[in-house]
Amino acid sequence: MRRHLLPLMIGCLFLAPGIGFCGDLKECVSSSTLEDLASCLVSHMPPRDSQGYVKPTSTQLSDLETLASQMLDGKCTGIRLPKSLRSRYSVSPFFDVETSKNYCVAMEVSDANNDSIADRGWGTLVVDNAATMELVVQAPHAKYDLNTGVQAAGVFKRTGARVLVMNGAHRYANKRASRCQEDHKESDMAHDNKNFVQVATGVIKDFYERQGKNFTVVQFHGMAASACPGVDVYMTFGTQQAPLSNESLPLLRNSLLSEQPTWSIAVPGDMISCDLPGTTNVQGRLLNDVPEKRVCSASASLYSGKFIHIEQKMAQRGREFCDDWARVLVKTLGETVQSQ
Repeated sequence: MRRHLLPLMIGCLFLAPGIGFCGDLKECVSSSTLEDLASCLVSHMPPRDSQGYVKPTSTQLSDLETLASQMLDGKCTGIRLPKSLRSRYSVSPFFDVETSKNYCVAMEVSDANNDSIADRGWGTLVVDNAATMELVVQAPHAKYDLNTGVQAAGVFKRTGARVLVMNGAHRYANKRASRCQEDHKESDMAHDNKNFVQVATGVIKDFYERQGKNFTVVQFHGMAASACPGVDVYMTFGTQQAPLSNESLPLLRNSLLSEQPTWSIAVPGDMISCDLPGTTNVQGRLLNDVPEKRVCSASASLYSGKFIHIEQKMAQRGREFCDDWARVLVKTLGETVQSQ
């Protein structure tokens, strides 16, 4: 009994900002907030050079797609997991003590060898069926881009967004190159098209297009201190095109500057710039209307405005700034993606 209860009593052990370790993987669902849940799941992800990421089979990808579709359609407790996922995933309500809301969470729970590392590294999907914004928040490099998983979870719940998507393994967990983009690894979910993050993004796109509703996917990334000199935050639509002044990207930049005037924030076309536009990101390509069969090789020729790629230095990813990010997203996108 003590072995089971101790992690629930002390929560996660934080070794450094953004680096935590929790006890049993299955106990992550006992976290008190979505941010703590994200931190716990990140601590159990297959780490760098572990070879711990297991690519889903075509059957498993299809079953993950079905799972995501059921969750977007409002199901949670009534979902019966297919055989390929049954021993590996749980789907259940999650109560956040700060919002006093229940969310539906699909998370990996399998750790057959008890090494405190998830057996597959596929990722996590959270849905708020009482969402007030048709907003999707993603963290595809939550273990590599430190703090972005917790940041995404915090922004998700503070905005009243509908969906949170987080990857399940370090982007360099495996040494094998991606068959999608050979300059990246197969465990890099922003640059491989056969993973849960990409499948969930496709389901999200189809969900909104069937209903004829506007939506936006915001994806949080982290850049090194040496990257993009003079730029703290760089935001794009997943292309290198400069947006129009009345579009969401420059409006978001201006709103964020009003909250954090000391930050250096840029979008394409500004005097200060950055070489991290997110043009090879496969989720961005899909949301910018590149056909699924071509997302590995074809960049988007135009932007749809449905995808916002955010690169940030470490300081801007702090949990203390989740309120600021949430306020500016609601202010900027609220009218266009407000839930009906």
